[in-house]
This record gives sequence, C-alpha cells and structure tokens, in this order.
Amino acid sequence: MTTTPCATPLPPQVIKHDYESDIMTLAMGPHHPSTHGVLQIMLKLDGEIVVEAEPVIGFLHRSMERMGQERPWIQYIAALNRFDYLATIHSEMPYCVATERIAGLEVPERAQWIRTLMMELNRIHSHLLWVGTFLLDMGATTIVMYALRERELILDIFEEITGMRMMNNYTRIGGVRYDITPKSVEMIRAFIKSFPQALKDMDAIITGNPIVRTRLIDKGVLTRQQALDFGAVGIASRGSGVDFDLRRDRPDFAYDKLSFKVPVYDSGDNFARYMVRMVEMEESLKMAEQCIDLMPEGPVQCKTKIGPMWKAPAGEAYAEVESARGILGTYVVSDGGATPMRTKLRGASFTNLHAFAQTLVGINISEVVILLGSYDVVLPEIDR
Repeated sequence: MTTTPCATPLPPQVIKHDYESDIMTLAMGPHHPSTHGVLQIMLKLDGEIVVEAEPVIGFLHRSMERMGQERPWIQYIAALNRFDYLATIHSEMPYCVATERIAGLEVPERAQWIRTLMMELNRIHSHLLWVGTFLLDMGATTIVMYALRERELILDIFEEITGMRMMNNYTRIGGVRYDITPKSVEMIRAFIKSFPQALKDMDAIITGNPIVRTRLIDKGVLTRQQALDFGAVGIASRGSGVDFDLRRDRPDFAYDKLSFKVPVYDSGDNFARYMVRMVEMEESLKMAEQCIDLMPEGPVQCKTKIGPMWKAPAGEAYAEVESARGILGTYVVSDGGATPMRTKLRGASFTNLHAFAQTLVGINISEVVILLGSYDVVLPEIDR
C-alpha cells in the first residue's frame, strides 16, 4: 500500500511511513464507521499485512464507577443501563445482586425466574443486532432487515414489561420493578413460536454462503491458549474451545432449574464465533420457554422496602453474570452510608479487545473490520 500526496497534510498520528523499513503506521478510527463506537486501532502495515496492532481506548470515558459513589443506591441502576447499552438487563443485574449479598436480602423465587427470562431475551436481542451489523460489515445488506424485524419483537416485549424499549431500568435491589403481564406472556409465546423459522431463514442465507465462509473460516484465529492467556470470556473464548459458561458452571437465578446446552467450537476463527452466537440464540429461546412454563407465582420484590433513602449495611460483595458478550461483574463496597463507597465494573469487551489485537497480526488489512465485528465489542463497556 502506498500513500498519495494530498493538499492538506494529514496529522502525523494518522499516517506515518517509515521509508527505511517500508512499515506504514495507520490509525483506524477513532471515528471509523466499522468500529461501532469510538475506538482507535493503531495498525503497523507491511504492504497490506498487519504486523502490529494496538487498540487505543478511553474516548468514551464517563466516570461510570465514580457516578455510583455519588448516587443513592437505587439511582445508580439507571446509569448502569449505559454501561452496555445492548445488554441493559445484564448490566443492571450484578450491581443489584452484589448489593443484595451485602444487605442479606432474600429475592423472591418468581423474581429470579423473571430475571432469568429477561436476560435470555436480552441475549437474543443483542445477538440479532450483532448478526445484522456483522453481515453489513461484509457488504451483505439483506440480513440486517431480518435481524431488526425479530429484534423489534423483543423490544416490544421489553416495552410491555418494563415501560422502556431500551435503557430498561428494570432490575431492583431485592427483585424486579414490575411483574410480567398476561399480555407480555402472550407476546413471548408468540415470539417463541415464530422465531425458530426466522432463525432458520437467516441460517439458510448466511451459513452456507460461499462468500461468507471464505471470509470467515480460518480467518482471525484465536487459539485456546491465547484465549486463556488474555482472559477472553464469553463467545470469544467458547469459539476457541474454552468450555466455560457461568450459567451452567456457577448457576445463579433460575439457571440450575433449566435444561440447555453450551455451544463450544474449537477452531477459534470468525466462523466459530458466528456459530456460537447462532446456536446460543436457539438455546436462549428454549430457556425463555422453560421460564414461562415453570415460573412460580409469588411476589417480585423482597419484603424490605428499598427507596431513595435506603442504606446498605457495611460490607462488600462481588457478583457477575454471563452477559451477551461474556462475564460482566460488579464489585460493591458499602460503609453503611446512603451511597456505595466504591463500585468497580468488569466488562467482557475490555478483555476480549486485547485478545482481538493479538489475532490481527498477520492478516490482510481488508479483514480487520470483519475480525473486529466478530468480537462484538461495545465501547461504552470498555471505556466506562
């Protein structure tokens, strides 16, 4: 690849050409449409081959953790919706669970089932947006219409249950904000009935497509050892043969009462990460159906009233969930005051981005966008 003269010289941090070694430094982002957020990747290229890559993060830093220490316990939940805006239910959950552990609150069983149901619907919603935009990154414009059509159905369900399509602010310390309604149950059952055919249609278009297979198979390989070394989690690790899923291996909520499989693929390439998500949507749908069928009656909030003036006793706790992108955790410390003394967030995209940078070395620059898309990172979760 060569650079061409231009009337306005580019800033030195954008393109640098080392004429002694023929290595060119190219900045991808921070305002690049394919990064799906504000991310910069400094690429060193030998011709069209990436020889070194360094993600530059921090452009979206909003002091998410500090905000938790400035607000009453219950008010921080709304801010956490902005942590991973595609997995809002997952983002709320660890903070509430950690606080419940500090306070010794017992969450009603029905609330635990509703939490499980909402997290699995949220997982399907997130994966649908991913598959649509991922194929857009490859130049395929049809699938996103299929994906958004199905995603809209889940957003309708969320609106019926929580009052919001996104940024749900639904989980509460000690339970959930509202019980599910008969209408929402009908909507979920209708989705459970229709979605398998929609998933089958998308699979028929994508999985066997020779162009898709050429661009995904054996591309961007993350080995099992690399996944372990860099702490990759979620689909990034399960696509590399790491057989671990919090929902099965350290079950919480109602997961220990559900029957489901954890998809694991060994090849570690883009295609493996695609397949894990497609199978996960099938399994999440099965779990949602079981939640509707087996959910017990009862209250959805604990007996303790948690209002703006509520104070958690002194203590500390950590809680985590298997979000759409992997392990998402929150560490909370209380000194007995009206606000948390310390909150610390752990996002899956942060560790997965470091694993992604390793897999860039040796690939053609034309594959960088697709490889980044296969990890499904959410930048607000990284920058916080």
